[in-house]
Amino acid sequence: MTTPEGSSDRLVPIPGDVIRQPFPGADDLERSVALLRQVASGEGPQRLLRLYTPAPTLALTRRESLMPGYDIAVAAAERLGFTPAIRPTGGRAAAYDETCLVFDLVEREESHADPTALFAQAGRTIVDALRGLGVDARLGEVAGEYCPGEYSINARDAV
Repeated sequence: MTTPEGSSDRLVPIPGDVIRQPFPGADDLERSVALLRQVASGEGPQRLLRLYTPAPTLALTRRESLMPGYDIAVAAAERLGFTPAIRPTGGRAAAYDETCLVFDLVEREESHADPTALFAQAGRTIVDALRGLGVDARLGEVAGEYCPGEYSINARDAV
């Protein structure tokens, strides 16, 4: 597990509300956006963690929706039982279903500080929780992963 200098492998869980959604919902992405707006507006908690298993979804970006071949990708996803959706964040298309665990960590921005510390703390907190469930969870980049990163959460150091 990768940890910044001076940190420990076990942290106190991130304080804030936790939402556990055990069953997939057709509005998973919309719910994520609504929670983001609620936290940002100050109407909700300062920090929120949402864990859920998603319905079969192909999450695309707005940029991808304007690219050639978008309609072909949407048709292929639907044929395979995935509901296409436009997510408000960047990145690339991602397909996921009930075999995945998705987490949304939403925190009200109190400063314009570098989010690296939040990524590290959140990653370690989630890894610690997964280890508590018996998962050989680790934090760090895995060779061959879809979206490599220092704060990727994985099991057994494998994709």
